[in-house]
Amino acid sequence: MARKRKRQPRIARADESLRRASIAVGYEVSTLASTLHIMVNGATTFDSPTSDRAVSNALLHTFLLSARNLCHFLYPHESRTTDILAEDFFDEPADWISMRPTGHAEFTDATLVNLISKRVAHLTWDRAGGTKPSWSVFAIAFQLGIVLERLVASVPAARVTPGFGEDVSALMKELRRELDKHKLEFDFEQAQLVTLFNEADFWNNPRIVDSSGAPVDEAESIRDTMKKTYDNHRRKAESGELSAPDSKPHELALYGALATRYQSGGMDPPEIIVWQELAPFLGLSDDEARDSLAEYVVFRERPIDAKVRVLSEKISQGITALDVTARTMAAMAVEQKVAWGRLLSDDARSALTSALEFDGVDAE
Repeated sequence: MARKRKRQPRIARADESLRRASIAVGYEVSTLASTLHIMVNGATTFDSPTSDRAVSNALLHTFLLSARNLCHFLYPHESRTTDILAEDFFDEPADWISMRPTGHAEFTDATLVNLISKRVAHLTWDRAGGTKPSWSVFAIAFQLGIVLERLVASVPAARVTPGFGEDVSALMKELRRELDKHKLEFDFEQAQLVTLFNEADFWNNPRIVDSSGAPVDEAESIRDTMKKTYDNHRRKAESGELSAPDSKPHELALYGALATRYQSGGMDPPEIIVWQELAPFLGLSDDEARDSLAEYVVFRERPIDAKVRVLSEKISQGITALDVTARTMAAMAVEQKVAWGRLLSDDARSALTSALEFDGVDAE
């Protein structure tokens, strides 16, 4: 039976040693911010889907390891004397413990640290079976950022480098920039992520991890569900069970599939919002639109698992195939920060700008 390691007494460190230690902590903060930025913006660097998946996995792996290290730094349960802890930067460990935010139980009772250790940091039997956890990278980063801001505000200035505060500030700026981009709010008092209606991203799940044992809706499951929902609505439209003026069965099927997905997430957006999301897919062939819409929902819900390069090409292709009137509507959707706007090629953006100019709308 493995023995549980007890927390060992802390060693008082000189200010110079603490300043060097703060550089190592700052590196983890910077890594957390940079990997988060790449993951949520869907940036990949290779043409091969296999390589894209490898990059996505590496990004998530790196993010989670940095999150684990920072969580242990802020809320240690079992530690060695060689571990750098936030409490080391104070005259008494109790000084930091008494002032740090209470935080979510997943942080304070080491649930997150243990989960990452079992599923990412070490080769364990937990990784060989069972339900995969659902990592909400946004919620994890915000939880850590809030506590790190408290640390920066409280730690004696002589014990950290100026760059340490800058690293934390950069992390929070990145998070707030993403919140603004996706029309999200964060309740700092309750430390919970609140998704606003009009540009809600499903992947911003307020849960830190799904440890309930319920199946996790992964990328392939999302694709399969979207295609089946499209097929079901198309059959109904072709049989006359669904109808709308001037709408083809294919268009009704696209609308029904996306609207149903929104509703399954507890949202019921206005019709215009759904059509704005569908704009680029209306310029594709029926089969391409069906498959690309499924991939788009993966991009919205699990961006690190999306085939971003292929999706970007299809969305750009669809936009350039639209007539001027449809492009004008699509351009207005981009101005309202529709999610697919991030994936447009330069040519597709130029086509939208030209449509606005043709229609007499100020492109700025």
